[in-house]
Amino acid sequence: GDRSSLRLRDVDVEAILAAAAANPRTVVVVQSGSAVVATEWVDAVPAVVQAWYGGCRAGPGLADVLTGAVNPSARLPFSVPADEADLPPFDRDATTSLYDRWHGWWHLRRTGVTPPFPFGFGLSYTTFELAGDVEAHLDADHHAIRVRAAVRNTGARDGADVVQVYAELADPDAPARLVGFARVEVAAGAESPVDVVVPLDRLARRDPAAHAWVQPSGPHRIVVARHAADSAAVTAVVDVGSLPV
Repeated sequence: GDRSSLRLRDVDVEAILAAAAANPRTVVVVQSGSAVVATEWVDAVPAVVQAWYGGCRAGPGLADVLTGAVNPSARLPFSVPADEADLPPFDRDATTSLYDRWHGWWHLRRTGVTPPFPFGFGLSYTTFELAGDVEAHLDADHHAIRVRAAVRNTGARDGADVVQVYAELADPDAPARLVGFARVEVAAGAESPVDVVVPLDRLARRDPAAHAWVQPSGPHRIVVARHAADSAAVTAVVDVGSLPV
């Protein structure tokens, strides 16, 4: 409740727009611990860096990224919307709030809103794409789903990508969930395999009446993507079988 707005102050927006008008190669660095709506100024600049709070080494770390000494590979742990109206209502003076399960990127997906910066999104000084098909199957002990994919570095510089595995549960009232991810180093122009193990308990759903977790059963749609709104995501269906006896 310490923020009354998700946007920068007017004076900050004016400074960004003035700098961008004077120098079209202006980079905006946002140092915050949560989402900042950038609709008023983001189209005026070619690059934005989410710097978080880096502590005593924040300056040297940021300098390494801006100069290219380090190729960034981090990913957003939330979605950044285009407008506060895209999010559930919020009252910072409320003593209680009920969001249920539909908040964050789940709320945006449910309402059909694609944010400018989705959950899991991130860029680097090279480009990547998922290469080929995705393989997903139960392991021999039926304790986990093993997902295998490949990433191709389509740029001219070595870098790292973060491949994300989402699951759409058999329960239509349950939102999709991130169930695994892997960071993979890929040389420029090369392709690297990615293996992600998803324990089946990550697919469990909560029974509020019984106050218990229900183990997964039936077919599950496994989505391999580079972020939650990735239009190039690759899917596979895995039937985890019946509930264990």
